[in-house]
Amino acid sequence: MAVPLAQVLAQINFNIPPALIQNDGSVAGLMPPQAPANPPNIVDVSNAVKFKGAIVHELVLGKPVPHALVEAAANYECDTIMARQIAQAPQPAPPGAAVAPPAPAAPMAGVALILNAIATSNQALNRRLDMLNTRLDGLQRETAINGNIGKGTGLHIPYTEVLFLDGSQPTVATAAVPAQGGQPAQPGHPILPLLSNVNAIRNLSGPDARHYCIGYGIAPIPHIVQERLVLIAEAIGCVIGIAWYVPGSSHNFWYTDILAQNRA
Repeated sequence: MAVPLAQVLAQINFNIPPALIQNDGSVAGLMPPQAPANPPNIVDVSNAVKFKGAIVHELVLGKPVPHALVEAAANYECDTIMARQIAQAPQPAPPGAAVAPPAPAAPMAGVALILNAIATSNQALNRRLDMLNTRLDGLQRETAINGNIGKGTGLHIPYTEVLFLDGSQPTVATAAVPAQGGQPAQPGHPILPLLSNVNAIRNLSGPDARHYCIGYGIAPIPHIVQERLVLIAEAIGCVIGIAWYVPGSSHNFWYTDILAQNRA
């Protein structure tokens, strides 16, 4: 049985918490479009697409857009388009009426174009959200590093865990991901020890230190474990003495501080 159009239109609304709505009706500095006609017309569809596009633009600029608004705009666009398509679809004949010949299939081409446009728009939005998440991961990483610099040994105030460059947590295992879609392969890593203080860094095994070097983009990875630990300490913001001397190493370092001044 066909769904009455009035019920479909009743579902077209912005499910936004009232606290986000300003006195002038705007949300996050954006003015939502007026309620669509019944059924929605082509102008309503254009307004829905433009509104979601405005939100995507704000996200690309790095502005704080509530997640609830992003979801509501995407749902509003889809609901408006689908309601218009339902209104244009042939209605079932009443009981006992002669069955009319099927309508030409050409109008479905318009549906395909709209669905393709939605898919393309959503793919672009996902790419931009991935870019935004990458920026947020970088900001979180820098914040953790700067905080660790002021914590000395980390024995009194533990270091904050610093995310790997791919945004993963060292203490949470990740599976290897093959290269696909132009994205490089991700090696994955096991659960690694939490580097909460300088002793945790000093106690890293060679394999764990190698995983940390890979995660923090340290290359080339030194063959001597102590050299790896100095570079790992630097990567997470540990600035206290490591105190090793490794004669004949690839760098011949006196490890008296995190800057590892070359005494050769």
